[in-house]
Amino acid sequence: MRTASILALLLLAACVTDEPLGVSIRARDFSAAAAGDVTITRGGTPGSGTRLELIDDLDLEGRDQGELAADVAFGGVRLGAAWLPLVFDGKERLDQTELFHGTTYPAGNRVESDLQLTTWKLRLDARVHEDHDSELRLGVGAYWWTLDMRLNDLDAQISDERRFSRLLPAISASGSWRFAPGWSADVDAAFASIDQGRRLWDLDASARYRIDRWVTLALGLRFLRYELNEDTNDGTIDVLGPTLGFEFRL
Repeated sequence: MRTASILALLLLAACVTDEPLGVSIRARDFSAAAAGDVTITRGGTPGSGTRLELIDDLDLEGRDQGELAADVAFGGVRLGAAWLPLVFDGKERLDQTELFHGTTYPAGNRVESDLQLTTWKLRLDARVHEDHDSELRLGVGAYWWTLDMRLNDLDAQISDERRFSRLLPAISASGSWRFAPGWSADVDAAFASIDQGRRLWDLDASARYRIDRWVTLALGLRFLRYELNEDTNDGTIDVLGPTLGFEFRL
């Protein structure tokens, strides 16, 4: 409650400004790879799912992902939203018998797998520090992510799928440091959670070059961790990779 009150005061103070309204749109490529493991049961029944390693068992391959984001800023206040539709797939021959959502996949069979992690981000933050070369912002927001996972046994002609969504409140911090004319280093960090079993970590760092008044080029690295521990379902999925994108100011 105290944190929310402090943020409300910061937002109110940041609104008292003669700065014009600013709108920016970002589009970038995220060359992401997924690692970790998941255990998906059927109806919470113990023993109806085994631990699946995303790389060793399913051979999920990294791939380029697209991300779209937009911000509206008024003075020191900024409202932003982002859409990141992560998709990974792979084919592998199982070394041992696996259970996924109550379905048995025998050892030796070829399994085709598909994992989708569609992630939406909403953020409201305020400038808490600014000087000639740097800026610091703090904020709150939310993440909405959907896990959709499918396993298809190519030899036994069996298939199963599990899909669920989570909405997590979040806190965020971001900073920018201008180290040369036209150049800046930016860091964004967010942590979203409901309890110890449902968490999301998001770390994003980039070097940015302002090409002109309207366009900025950004090259960086991003890491996301999705943590799930509910009843008999369990998993940790790490997504990591370089990013390359453009920001357009309207």
